[in-house]
Amino acid sequence: CNDLGDATGDGISDILDIVTIVNHILGSSPISDDLAYCGADITEDGIVDILDIVTIVNNILGSGRVDDAYKVNFYKTGDALEMEANGFVSAVQMTIKHDSDASFEFISESLVSAYVTDGESTTFIMVVPEEGVLFNLNSENGFTIEDLKVANSSGLITSAVIDQFALMSSYPNPFNP
Repeated sequence: CNDLGDATGDGISDILDIVTIVNHILGSSPISDDLAYCGADITEDGIVDILDIVTIVNNILGSGRVDDAYKVNFYKTGDALEMEANGFVSAVQMTIKHDSDASFEFISESLVSAYVTDGESTTFIMVVPEEGVLFNLNSENGFTIEDLKVANSSGLITSAVIDQFALMSSYPNPFNP
């Protein structure tokens, strides 16, 4: 087995290993070497996923960051998706469904961002994303979120997707008879 966190086999755990794992998860470049797979599975749970990325990010960035988020809200606003968190977010993995002729563009900065589109479905991963608008998706019928995983430096956390806002009149006003 390569050293834990070393998916590339170069003897160190760094951003190249994160990119390799992201590409593996998205299916664009699967890790086929058993030694590399073993090294990529830094959590040693038998699965190479975003939790392995989170662990490598923690090793690279070290301690001293702001507090971890324990809740993240995503807001659908037209063709965009905005993220609001109450602390540090290590990674987001999301699969969205949309029209087959949709165009996808990352807006937010992150350590690593990658996506793969297959027909009417796009899966993306953002590592250490900034808050704000994550992406724009130009699609005649909009998009729906099919799968969502969000992690802080400790593991998966709670998230909510808010896609409707409504302002309602509050009449009669019980405080002004």
